[in-house]
Amino acid sequence: MTPYLGWNYAYNYDYQYFSNINKKRSQKSYDYKVEPKDLTLELLELENLNQATSLKIKPANSSQIAIIGCGPVGMAAALWLKKLYPKQSICIYENRIDMESNSIKPFSRRWLTFIKLDSLEPILNIKDILIIKNIGLQNYIGIDIRNLEYSLLRAIRKQGIYVSQMNNKIPKPEIILDASGGRFINNNKLEIKRKLKINRRLPQIKENFGQKLSTDNKFNQFELVDFGHTIRPFNNGSPLQIPFLKINYLPTKIKQEFIYFSNELNHDYGIYYWNGVMRDDLNHALLFISLLESEFYLIDDLINSPLRLDQAWDSNLFKEKTSKRLSILFEWLLSKIEKTKMCYLEPLFLWEPFLCIRKEMYISDNTKYLRIGDSHYIGNPKVGNGLTEHLKELKNVFSRIQ
Repeated sequence: MTPYLGWNYAYNYDYQYFSNINKKRSQKSYDYKVEPKDLTLELLELENLNQATSLKIKPANSSQIAIIGCGPVGMAAALWLKKLYPKQSICIYENRIDMESNSIKPFSRRWLTFIKLDSLEPILNIKDILIIKNIGLQNYIGIDIRNLEYSLLRAIRKQGIYVSQMNNKIPKPEIILDASGGRFINNNKLEIKRKLKINRRLPQIKENFGQKLSTDNKFNQFELVDFGHTIRPFNNGSPLQIPFLKINYLPTKIKQEFIYFSNELNHDYGIYYWNGVMRDDLNHALLFISLLESEFYLIDDLINSPLRLDQAWDSNLFKEKTSKRLSILFEWLLSKIEKTKMCYLEPLFLWEPFLCIRKEMYISDNTKYLRIGDSHYIGNPKVGNGLTEHLKELKNVFSRIQ
């Protein structure tokens, strides 16, 4: 049900942005060349810890449990397993490696999180927990994914869990947990087993993030296509796909004014304005803008790393390529945000959801294999049923075992 809720959300709010993009994209980076805002108090304390955290990797050794992917889900799974089975040897394999320094590349995704503290509190270091509790509101973690990844890395270092380079020669473990986001095993063999029609479910409560509900009756059903190992939502014969532009580090105080301007005065702009759950003096907001296919093709190659909105708008080429719809929104934001507190455009995100069927699988004889995290399913980032739900699932499963 969890991924279905995210797919259903797209049919309720984003149907006019369904696309069919097939493009070889240039390499994207989420590294900020400079710190996007002044760090103070607990956020500065976290950053000092991050800078002191070792990113070094070790040569691969034989381990009983191999985890593919050193992201939040991979590290959290390793920590839960170590907590329950302290004598088991665990190694995490990662392919984002700087070969010159023999280190993991620094974590860079600065998207805000919406994760309950109790999903991770039992496995994080006490010092990190104390800092996070002072930052987040209403028992939420609040910090962005990058800070969360560094906190998890500090915890796996303390527990003696190794990180090694991903290659074709993983020493044979008893079980492989795939937290690679679906990159470890290719699931693109399209052999249709069956098709299902699913009714669109209308929301019970009005959401307050700015998107408008679709009233178009032709989208009352959508199709699920079962390929045996993978289920994908389809629309008009093509897999469901929506391009998003994320604008980060927005002020929280302009949320309602922006929603009124973009929707009430200018019809539906496919916007989703989400304030973080950090303390007011540390908080900021993240804006999703759903893009038309034509808009994606025009500006995708112009945003290869985070880019200040005012600097982007100084470029004549960027202005020429930007649609009228986006130009109106950008100019409104520029009129409201101080130069010293400018927001950032991040590389475009192409949302393409799927669900991998969980069934008993083996790799090379007796090695068990299980998909977790984004290798299992991709929901919808606007609903928070990606990372939030994956981490909650791990906590629920391992708590029951305990």
